[in-house]
Amino acid sequence: MVEPNRLGLPRPLVGALIGILVFLLIFAALKLLQGNSIILFFLALDLEMFGRLIVSALGTFAKIELPENVSNILSILISVIPPGILGWMIGSNRRSMRIAGIISLVIYLLLTLIVGTLLIFMAI
Repeated sequence: MVEPNRLGLPRPLVGALIGILVFLLIFAALKLLQGNSIILFFLALDLEMFGRLIVSALGTFAKIELPENVSNILSILISVIPPGILGWMIGSNRRSMRIAGIISLVIYLLLTLIVGTLLIFMAI
């Protein structure tokens, strides 16, 4: 049984919400500051890579034409899913699940930065 925390919410749900909020805060800061540096611009693109790939696949394979605004919002919403899942894992009551969540977070960040950077350099 999952014990509620002080807010009355289960601990994994709070972890997922924190994961999503941290992602959105970092992403918003990078979007606001991306004009200052090309590195910040690339980091913002890397964080949004997962969502952009899914939206691109929808457009290519499912022949769905989305307006640019909808495409951008959908891309961000899809990109928030992995941080939410990782936050859920890290917020778990079981120690083994928290450790797996932390390890998965490190792997996710490394893969996002490496693959995103490679995709950007291939596009240049």
